[in-house]
Amino acid sequence: MLLLDGNQAAGLSPADRGLTLGDGFFSTMRVRNGQICLLPYHLARIRSSLARLQFPALEWDVMVSAMQSRAASLHEGVLKIILTRGEGGARL
Repeated sequence: MLLLDGNQAAGLSPADRGLTLGDGFFSTMRVRNGQICLLPYHLARIRSSLARLQFPALEWDVMVSAMQSRAASLHEGVLKIILTRGEGGARL
């Protein structure tokens, strides 16, 4: 499943800075019995990465809710989120 800004999407733009320049980061989380293992750790790491890379503010509650909703549908698995700066020219 691919979500862009909290909405299901078919794919990413070829102009996305995460694809063209590696301007982003990811986090991979284990899911067990519908729950994200070590969730507080992963959320702290995501917040730290957002700050370190000076990403614009995002809708934190929407992202966490989408993560938990997707995890709830899995008995065992892996949840991976990828955050990129999106399309456009140089932004810092």
